[in-house]
Amino acid sequence: MLIIVVIGLLVMPETLLHLVAVVAHTLYESIAFAIEELLVHSFGFSKFQAQMFVFYMSFAAGVVGAVMLIRRIPRMVTSARERASRSYTQARAEVVNMWVRLSTRRKVELIMLQLVGVFSMMVLLIS
Repeated sequence: MLIIVVIGLLVMPETLLHLVAVVAHTLYESIAFAIEELLVHSFGFSKFQAQMFVFYMSFAAGVVGAVMLIRRIPRMVTSARERASRSYTQARAEVVNMWVRLSTRRKVELIMLQLVGVFSMMVLLIS
């Protein structure tokens, strides 16, 4: 799932990615401000103490999240590798099955079409 999110973020248009980042940052700042105000008014912290508390708790949450992610990465890579291998095996079996079912005439047509494409690309690159 994380791989899909990362790929989605990589292919996302820059303006949409910026919008997502701005919304996430605004949400974080709003929650941090609310917690700071709660600490100041409920527990009598000074503004500086509340800001430091929120900062270090956010930092600790980020470190814990990074450690959890780092521990999951090997399992995620193994899982992705297994899924890719199964998908490749299935696709290969389907292609081989289709090729076996084709008539000889259709096989020759496909091979000729491929050769025409390769020769056309060679002519295009040479000229």
